[in-house]
Amino acid sequence: MNIEQAKQTLRQFTGKQILTFSVNRFEDGAWIANCDQIPAITTCGDFSDEKEMENLMKDAVLTAAGVEVDAEFVDELLYDATVKKDIGVTA
Repeated sequence: MNIEQAKQTLRQFTGKQILTFSVNRFEDGAWIANCDQIPAITTCGDFSDEKEMENLMKDAVLTAAGVEVDAEFVDELLYDATVKKDIGVTA
């Protein structure tokens, strides 16, 4: 899939809406992120590296949309501004 095909597929999947994630963090360092607009899109981890969290969220969106592109094009398709972070800590 080339970059233009990926953009078109992603636009069709999202309906051109911006996707945001709510992140719940746990005291042990684990976290789970749920897409606010499409609840079936979720990802999680057990570390606190912000960039890695964003990368996993982007990957979850692309996987759900069925978009396969080289890693170098991911940021062109999805923007960091679509991610809400530091929502809170859950015991």
